[in-house]
Amino acid sequence: IFWGEESGFQKTSPEICRYPESSSAEIIPEPPGSLPFGRLPNSSVGTPELSNALESKNLLSNAGLMSKMKMALGAVQAVGEMREFAPSMPPPNTANHREKGNGGDVEDDLTCLGTELYELFAGQPPYIQSRDVSNDSSEASGYASHQRQKRDKRSSAQRFVPLRELGIPSSLCDLVTGLLKSKEASKPAYKSVVEVENDLVLIANQPQKYLFNQNKVHREFQIPQHPLYGREEQMTKLLEAFYWTTNPSAPNNGMVLISGYAGTGKSCLVAAARDTLLERGACFASGKFDAMRQMRPLSAVVSAFDDFCALLACDEDRADMVREAIATAMGSEGGVLADMIPNLRKVMSVSENFATSSSNIGGREAMQRLMFLFRMLLRATCSRTHPVVLFLDDLQWADEVSLELVHALITDVELRGLLFVGSYRDNEVSPDDPLTTWLGMVRNSGRVNVCSVAIGNLDGSSVNSFVSDALGMLPRMTRDLSDAVSHKTGGNALFVDQFLASLRDEGVLSFSLTTRRWQWDIEKITAKDIADNVVELMMEKIRSLAPEVRSALRVAAGFGAQCHQDIFHIIDRASENIAATNIALDIAVSEGLMMKVGTSYLFSHDQIQRAAYSLIPEPELVAFHLQLGRSLWRSCSADELESHLFVVVDQLHRGSCLLSNHNEKVNIAQLSLMAGEKASSMSGFLPASTYFKAGIQLLVEGDWEMHRELCFDLYNSCAEMEHILGDFGGMRQRLHEALKRARNLEEKLRPNFNLMQCLGAQGNVIEAINTALPVLSCLGEEVPTVLSKASVQKELVSAHQLLCERSEEDISKLNPMANSGKREAMKVLNLLIYYVFTEKKEYFPVFASRMVSLSLKYGVCSESAMGFCSYGMLLCILLGDYDRGFRFGQVGLRLMERFQVREHLAKIYVVVFAMINPWKDPIQASLPCLKEAVDVGLSNGDTESAMLAAHAYGGMSLCTGYSLVLLVEEMSHYAKQMVECTQHHTYTINRPSRQAALYLLGGTNEEIEGSLFDDGEGDRASIYSNALLLFHRMWLQYLFGEYENAVITSEALHKATGTNKSGGFPSVCNGTLYSGLAAIALARKCGSTQDSDKIQSSMGQMKVWASSAPWNCQHKLELIKAEYAYLEGDHLGAAQAYDASINLAKKHSFLHEQALALERAGIFFLESGDHDEASESFTKAHDCYSQWGAYRKSAHIKKLYL
Repeated sequence: IFWGEESGFQKTSPEICRYPESSSAEIIPEPPGSLPFGRLPNSSVGTPELSNALESKNLLSNAGLMSKMKMALGAVQAVGEMREFAPSMPPPNTANHREKGNGGDVEDDLTCLGTELYELFAGQPPYIQSRDVSNDSSEASGYASHQRQKRDKRSSAQRFVPLRELGIPSSLCDLVTGLLKSKEASKPAYKSVVEVENDLVLIANQPQKYLFNQNKVHREFQIPQHPLYGREEQMTKLLEAFYWTTNPSAPNNGMVLISGYAGTGKSCLVAAARDTLLERGACFASGKFDAMRQMRPLSAVVSAFDDFCALLACDEDRADMVREAIATAMGSEGGVLADMIPNLRKVMSVSENFATSSSNIGGREAMQRLMFLFRMLLRATCSRTHPVVLFLDDLQWADEVSLELVHALITDVELRGLLFVGSYRDNEVSPDDPLTTWLGMVRNSGRVNVCSVAIGNLDGSSVNSFVSDALGMLPRMTRDLSDAVSHKTGGNALFVDQFLASLRDEGVLSFSLTTRRWQWDIEKITAKDIADNVVELMMEKIRSLAPEVRSALRVAAGFGAQCHQDIFHIIDRASENIAATNIALDIAVSEGLMMKVGTSYLFSHDQIQRAAYSLIPEPELVAFHLQLGRSLWRSCSADELESHLFVVVDQLHRGSCLLSNHNEKVNIAQLSLMAGEKASSMSGFLPASTYFKAGIQLLVEGDWEMHRELCFDLYNSCAEMEHILGDFGGMRQRLHEALKRARNLEEKLRPNFNLMQCLGAQGNVIEAINTALPVLSCLGEEVPTVLSKASVQKELVSAHQLLCERSEEDISKLNPMANSGKREAMKVLNLLIYYVFTEKKEYFPVFASRMVSLSLKYGVCSESAMGFCSYGMLLCILLGDYDRGFRFGQVGLRLMERFQVREHLAKIYVVVFAMINPWKDPIQASLPCLKEAVDVGLSNGDTESAMLAAHAYGGMSLCTGYSLVLLVEEMSHYAKQMVECTQHHTYTINRPSRQAALYLLGGTNEEIEGSLFDDGEGDRASIYSNALLLFHRMWLQYLFGEYENAVITSEALHKATGTNKSGGFPSVCNGTLYSGLAAIALARKCGSTQDSDKIQSSMGQMKVWASSAPWNCQHKLELIKAEYAYLEGDHLGAAQAYDASINLAKKHSFLHEQALALERAGIFFLESGDHDEASESFTKAHDCYSQWGAYRKSAHIKKLYL
């Protein structure tokens, strides 16, 4: 065969070659210094002696190898073309070779091809010819010559020097040797020239793997790290989900769910995608759930976020921006997360004034606060330009708190650029599993783009690729081994990995120094009897290790898939432990059984952990865990016990059934209480409940006498967790037991308080009050069961008299309340004050007055802030004493600041800025404070008050002329938060405000969630909700000229509320205004005076409010005076009043009521015959309505008057 133009072969051919498994051409780079195509120089043919051959091996540099690879490819392709298009052409250098069929004898051609490739790479022919060349001339015929050449080649088949001895890489040596032995091998390596070409293309396209480093690398057993074997489709789905999530037009975050059996390579798929995701600008964070760590709440999520914060801290380009964004988003609550996520402190400055997890917030509020703070952290650091990929492995073991948190993150409508990737074993998840329910919730939310990826076992081709990569050999050379491995393992990726390692360890698979390649005994492998699964296989491997390594692995497995190295240091302090566990585990790391990441040891796969754990005999498991727990407990310092409390308690609980010493049981019960309290502070309510129940099980009857405090703490704490988890039956059982054992008031207070809280939350307000009254009586604060006007008046007078003795300044400086009984009474009253206001209003004056009286008599406390604010609200909305009500609201704010009760800020701000201040101060001044109440309430976990603040903000903004375009967007945002926070009642009462804003903006009925004008009176179960619906209906009916309907709705509103004016400023003040305006408009239209009493009542009330809050009410009074003057025929007075109303509304920034006054003035001028003034007024009204955003109303003006 000739390598030159004489052969007719085109030089450009080898540049672009195709491998059969690839659909596109692959370019082989031409290294610097490579030789051009052409005839092989004569000087390359050397003598057959080995010394000369070895002398030439140093001449093949990497560039030289690549040059010869191009020549080899050209030669092979030329042979292929000759066989296809010129079957009669005899192969070069074998001119007399006879032809067989189309293309001749394939085996002979392959052997000859091997000879030529050998000569190309070695610089000499493979066989040593003993005859003198001159003898060839004596042959009688070409046939005899041909036969002799074949005999000569067969006789010298074992006499060629392997290319590897000449420094040629093993991959090329295997290829050439396979060709040279094509005729003598029972199973030839190659069956066609095409197969040879394919292997050469593979070698040329991966020179680092098959050429340059092969002799250095593949003497070691190389298990491939994160390659893709038959997972291209799944990888594409994963990357497409990321691209979709980061697309600017994507409305939602993304979630990829990877399912499959254990060991199929779910986490490897994500690891393989990691580099690509990082190249695309993603920040990648991961965590792993553990079957033995389910009682450690949020462990995987916290671990992932800690890694995430560490990455943020290392990003110097974004450090300042991230620090500022986090501080803005999380405010003073950042310390709460910093306590859980240590690395967060590296990216933010946590000052002494920052709140921490020790704040007086517990229960469901604590979890809501955590969820809010995690959302704020991601909102500040995650975007489509800086996306975050959060990967959580083994979701089948996830705790419910973690699932709830992840749900809150991925469904957050304000968060963009987040891709959540979760893997789980679908065969271990039942239809009623919490994970199944959670997945259904995410899919049905409509706010997450969900992509499912299924991972199965590897097929035969993928297993062969895996084996080929592990051994650094051509796939064609490992096919028999991979077939055996695939048959033995079923293609399970982890099983394949570990089975290959076991073959190496047993010597059945070994690296030959002679041949410089891996070799194996296929018959022994085929006949090998192996374990049924990877766990049994790993158990066999672990048994073969040194005793101290086996022992260390069993200990590590007892803690789960991972454990901090400090735990092993503590264990080694115990006297019975001689060998160092960490040293033994380092050996396990070198064996590939474990990994050491930072300061933690992790099993390489949880199936390996399972194998190590299975080595502990089942009858000894309980004792094993008890021994571990005792060793840790005995050797821990106080700080170490605090750090590793969950680990210690978990181990002790697993062995608790073997405990016999009662004192030890009591001590472990005390540890259980500590663990439960810690889990509760981290919002791990289910684990906390489990810890408390385990502690209770360790107690006996006699402990109610010997350890009363411990018993009450465990029972009360357990009841609180069951309340949060919705197990009201279990909660009542615990509280009943505690109350039955209680002997004094102190022991009764906590269970009774928990019972009241539960009843109130369930809506059983009457039962909650009935429970509270005897408790208050025991505390010396008796409240009548049946209230009369006299008893209410008595409370009001008593509080008034006490207040007359002190100034507001004196009250703010009162001494702290020292009487513990009165403190408890204040807690009970503070708990119930909201419930009685909404559902049992006759008790509200009594409770508010009593809280003020107690504060004045015994000193102030944190609950006093809410007491004075409630009293101020009482004076404003029930007694009409706006000046004093405002002053006592300010007293409440000062007390809140004094006692730093930030956890009550949202509730107090709603009372002060929605129910008190608008009766005195400009209403616009309250809006920023209500927005702050929303943020602080969410950050504190007080979602109820936060959403009430959001509701008040929307309703008040609507009545200030705030831009409807912006307001509708904000209201929509808050409405979504109400749903997310399960504040369905607030969502319902807020709906009329949203509907009215959308209606004015011009929205359709579908966008408005129905119509405000449907028949009916709203939700009769709630007076407040019904009143809001009727008020907004009446308002819109009046605005659009439906005066008769407006009056009818006004009457329904009055009937629904009676004399009760306990609503907020917008509905009460504006309800009175528009009720009077509608009555005047209808009276002028119909000439009737039947509503004169209503008109006079409205005008009288507006005069009172205008004197109290002129900024908010004077222009309203002027408008109703103008309308009444026009009704009475006083045109001059009407014109002056209209003008005053217009100017005052403009001056005080009530754009919408400026527009209304202009519109009413236009009607007045039009009906008075002054068309020029009317046209000017209507034009200005149209412009004001448009500026407000009330496009439907501006169109209405244009249609009727312009």
